[in-house]
Amino acid sequence: MENHSFYNTPEIVAGYALETHLQAPEEAIVSELIAKLAQFDVLDIGIGGGRTTLHLAGRCKTYTGVDINPNMISACNQRFKNWPHNIAFSIADARTLENLEDNSFDLVLFSFNGIDYVNHQDRIRALASIYRVLRPGGYFVFSSHNTNCIPSLISLRTHLSRNPINTARGLVQWLKLNFIHNNRSTIKQANKSARVMLNDGAFNFSLQTYYVSVQEQLRQLDGMFSIDNIYSLTSGRPFTTLEHAEASTDSWLYYVCTKT
Repeated sequence: MENHSFYNTPEIVAGYALETHLQAPEEAIVSELIAKLAQFDVLDIGIGGGRTTLHLAGRCKTYTGVDINPNMISACNQRFKNWPHNIAFSIADARTLENLEDNSFDLVLFSFNGIDYVNHQDRIRALASIYRVLRPGGYFVFSSHNTNCIPSLISLRTHLSRNPINTARGLVQWLKLNFIHNNRSTIKQANKSARVMLNDGAFNFSLQTYYVSVQEQLRQLDGMFSIDNIYSLTSGRPFTTLEHAEASTDSWLYYVCTKT
């Protein structure tokens, strides 16, 4: 099953439609932008069941939520049917953002690593499409999986425990990660590459996930976006230096960028 098809299944849609929380970096970023949101036209990509809609739609000038999966959009239309008129939901592919005009948004959000569920070529297309619809000086906020966490993820030691039952489960998980759902060349590449597609076990090994180093992510953004801050998933705070971000072993990082 392709990644986007998985997210369109009824049980996954139902689960996402119940989510309400922001992750710690998201809370910090929204707090920093709160004074500006009332003047912002906001585009929220990969909205799922409307988790971030709850925290943005009532605070911005206009809110447009898009997702590639029709069932997610249907869930949002139902969930927010009594909300103000400045909210709109539609089906759209992040790689093209069809039907959205150039330079039409002040803030584009692509949260919860949504950009990590397409391959490298499509990721670059998505970044170009986001650049197209964002106004000059506008903000682009997204999160992405961090290659620095991969050694721990695939290490045998990570999956061992003093509890024999947990150790047995951990060994099964380790075998699936290293030998069943990823071939050995992928595992070798994951340990040394700046970017890699990896089946990391999410949703019972249903997805292929893109992992990227900070330096590689900056390279992909170069010429379109400048980096304002990189936020730690663990602390919820921005790193004080680029070197600290590059050394982080957080599972994913949040990037706040400005269109150049």
